[in-house]
Amino acid sequence: MAVPMVFVGKTFNSYSELTSFVSQYELFQRQKFWKRSSRKISSTPNIKRFINPELIYYEITYSCIHGGEKYKSRSKGLRKSISFRFEAPCNAFIKLRASREGDCLEIKSFNEEHNHDFSQTRWNVAQIEALIDQYKKHPVLYNPNHEDYDNNELKKHSLCNIVEALQAVRSGVTEIEIIAQWNNLIAKYTNEKTNDTNEECHSWYAQKLDFLDHQIDPSVKFEEIFDSDGSRSPEIQIKEEIPDSPPPPKRPRDDGGN
Repeated sequence: MAVPMVFVGKTFNSYSELTSFVSQYELFQRQKFWKRSSRKISSTPNIKRFINPELIYYEITYSCIHGGEKYKSRSKGLRKSISFRFEAPCNAFIKLRASREGDCLEIKSFNEEHNHDFSQTRWNVAQIEALIDQYKKHPVLYNPNHEDYDNNELKKHSLCNIVEALQAVRSGVTEIEIIAQWNNLIAKYTNEKTNDTNEECHSWYAQKLDFLDHQIDPSVKFEEIFDSDGSRSPEIQIKEEIPDSPPPPKRPRDDGGN
């Protein structure tokens, strides 16, 4: 496989081609990127020139999963609580826009410098379960009605406790890695809960996260945590880090204790 190179002027003839490149680039860089901001072609009625419909997006910016601005929120509850950050964000990004001819997406600018270690192994089921269990013990991090919800020092202390507790299942885990994984997990769960089909959540971790249900406002979509201009999109590119199936059931012990 050719080395996936990023440079200004590099083009992609379709959104599918772009996402395939991003996946290869993530593997090569050992980093994860998410769609930090975007604007679809359908949202640009004032642009009269032809734009290839296979591009889907007029412009799009991918950021390192450890990066991004401190999120703004117009909503209440869960979306506000998960925007909490403690460490300096990573500034690595790739920004693309439809070319002047409108036939491809073109890289306009980028930054490949990361301010953190290269990516670790993916989170497994046991680690994600431990993450959920630990967050549940610290409602100050997610419950806006908590009496100390605005106490950042207490939030910092709670997060440090989670980092310490998770060392047993994921050695070397950091605050920023925990926050990124939690945000990804909640993004998926929230979008399931606020879908328009009224279907039940079928993700294996849904039951473990039901303690958050009273925080979710079904009238507000998850992307509203990202910015008030409505252009942010939470399609985080680490969705494969959440295993598709739950851990196998434990075998009951027989009378002999075997």
